[in-house]
Amino acid sequence: MRRWVQLVLGAGVALLGVGALTGVGLYLASDDNPTVPATVVDDASLPALVVDGVRLHAEVHGPADAPVVVVLHGGPGDDYRALLPLMPLSDTYRLVFYDQRGAGLSQRVPADRLSVDDYLAELDGVIDAHGDRPVHLIGHSWGAMLGAAYVGRHPEKVQSAILVEPGFLTADASRPFLEAVSNPPLSPSLLQHAGWSWLRSLHVDGPDDDAASDFFMLELLGGAPADAHPLGAYFCDRDPTTAHLPHWRFGSTASAAVQSYVQDGAIDLGIDRGLDAYDGPVLLVASGCNTLIGAEHQRTHHLPLFRQGRLEVVQDAGHTLIGEAPDRVVPLFRTFLDQSRAE
Repeated sequence: MRRWVQLVLGAGVALLGVGALTGVGLYLASDDNPTVPATVVDDASLPALVVDGVRLHAEVHGPADAPVVVVLHGGPGDDYRALLPLMPLSDTYRLVFYDQRGAGLSQRVPADRLSVDDYLAELDGVIDAHGDRPVHLIGHSWGAMLGAAYVGRHPEKVQSAILVEPGFLTADASRPFLEAVSNPPLSPSLLQHAGWSWLRSLHVDGPDDDAASDFFMLELLGGAPADAHPLGAYFCDRDPTTAHLPHWRFGSTASAAVQSYVQDGAIDLGIDRGLDAYDGPVLLVASGCNTLIGAEHQRTHHLPLFRQGRLEVVQDAGHTLIGEAPDRVVPLFRTFLDQSRAE
């Protein structure tokens, strides 16, 4: 993905910089007062939780004595806003939502504090802050990868896990993903979009040093045209407008940090370490439209990793199925959680 961003940005800037006068005109025209929301560091009104010295944007819903369900968003760099359709589960479960370090409205940290081990230690702190009973995990995409890694390292702390289309849990599973997203076509519409997003980001004035790059990445990825979207295969009919992925704010440094793990066409994050020892129930959920990491990918690469795993497919939905089809997803999750709770 980083290579794609570099190519698009470089080509887009070159396209827009044909002439100095044209560039000045475009720069002035792009000043539509873009804004970026403050993180919990600068906005004391936001609900927050401090873990390992990092201030996290977090909120909790549901009865205090109910089983705890920790919700893990995707990315890296996304936030939990897109997962709020799970809120109906809070009638019988205590839902914990949080933006991971460096993402959403949580505190920004340097890249050297954004390793998988850092994320897992953070998740461990979030869990410890909400009681001493085993919890249930719900993870989406990157969050499902984190959830799986946590299950392998702390099986005694997890009663069950719902993993919604994890990208890759092994190095082998990462290869088709990286091959598909590394070199998408650089269409004129994409170059124009990239250049305009970059120009708009030049007008971002705070509230912190990461705001401009966060704005650019969200604009670039969120608004990429359908003919060249790097994750087009995630969506029904390859149409990104069918996605349901609202954001508060994107974490550009968090998104880029994971790219440092790419080596020889694969990413080995060690996520599958210890999974063979976990004996709790695991629900893998795939969407019917995702042809990149959907049902076949989950069935082939991930289902065999879990002793008590099963796969469910939500038809007529893409990677953002939680927001696209909450009327089917929430009952599916509730049934699984109720059954796991009873075991």
